[in-house]
Amino acid sequence: MKKFSLIAILFILTVATTIPYWTGLITEQQISLFDQSVNDLLGFEPTTHSYQRGWFQSSAQSNFNVSSPSTTTKYHLTLLHQINHGFLPLKPTTIDTILRSDPPLCIPQPFKIQTVFQADGETAYFFNAPHCYFKQGIVQLQSQKLQGEVRFNRDFKIKNILSQTELAPDLADFMPITTEFALAELQLSNQSRLAVKLTDIQLRGKITLDQEDTLTITLITSLLSMMTDDQKYGPGFLDLELRRGYAPAIKEMMNTLINIFHSNLPPYQRKMTLLGVVMRHGATLLSYHPELIIRRFSVAADEGLLQGTLQVSVEATENQFNPFQLLKWIKVEGDITTSLPRLRRLITQSFKILFQKTIPKDQLKQHMDHWLVQGILKQVEKSENYQLKFDLKQGQLVINGQPVPLTALLLR
Repeated sequence: MKKFSLIAILFILTVATTIPYWTGLITEQQISLFDQSVNDLLGFEPTTHSYQRGWFQSSAQSNFNVSSPSTTTKYHLTLLHQINHGFLPLKPTTIDTILRSDPPLCIPQPFKIQTVFQADGETAYFFNAPHCYFKQGIVQLQSQKLQGEVRFNRDFKIKNILSQTELAPDLADFMPITTEFALAELQLSNQSRLAVKLTDIQLRGKITLDQEDTLTITLITSLLSMMTDDQKYGPGFLDLELRRGYAPAIKEMMNTLINIFHSNLPPYQRKMTLLGVVMRHGATLLSYHPELIIRRFSVAADEGLLQGTLQVSVEATENQFNPFQLLKWIKVEGDITTSLPRLRRLITQSFKILFQKTIPKDQLKQHMDHWLVQGILKQVEKSENYQLKFDLKQGQLVINGQPVPLTALLLR
């Protein structure tokens, strides 16, 4: 009996000691599949691949060639993998990956990724780039700190991201694209405190380009909550579509705006340059009768729900762009429903953005009382919310059936 027990124990130990080896075999297959996925999804050309398998540890190296369509630069990417087979289910399998590039993509430190495989099937990726600078033709990307965590099987999350992005003064051509994106958690923070935290983000987007070089952009987003330093919002939804946007004019305007942003011009010269951009490209852009549709906008907050719809279209234009005639060319229809406290905050924030100062509380109360008397603000039946239905056509504004001179909305 003792002999049988001893043999059984030895057999179990022998089988157990082979677990790391079999884990190494499976990991080798996964890395080969990963290399093939990089080729299929990103178009990176694999050149060489090597795998040195040990009993408890292995190493691998994968090399790719990457050609840039916008420049003549060819990058040579190298992925160095150090694999610790672990001892599942007691100890997970880990893969430490370092990405190197020639010419360098990240300066001065390489991009590092750690992959952890758990016995329950969960896969976690931890990435770290303390400082990264990337430049490829028209695009510059500088990240002061990039740390993240991505988990599959249970959730998908990214945490602790702080980055700075810059675009060089030229943009690539618009390309048709369809994308779906989901994040369980996204945190944007500085070193001292949390700035913004988003949870359960869903995004679907599509860009199409027709034969007349006009864009159609569709975007559907939702999030469970958004927390800032002093406010909490959510859930929130946005469903918008831009139709008949003339791509060459949009591209030129964006390039010029980026140039202005990176310039050291005084504020007055920036405004004049910006006006020149609008004057130069505005007529061409509007001649294609672009249309912006917000089918759904909704954000909940402690002060109440803000929701609405919006449709902006260009009815007619002239050969020369005249900003003073713009209100006669466009047609605007929409509605906003929200609580009075939320509306006060919205007006206060908008006023500060437009006029760079805070509107006095007594002045704001005076205007809102006047709007209530005139019927511009109407209370929704059996609710504490108020609704504004507005229509702007040929320069005439109507809110809740009441004609309103545009000057009446200028709170100054």
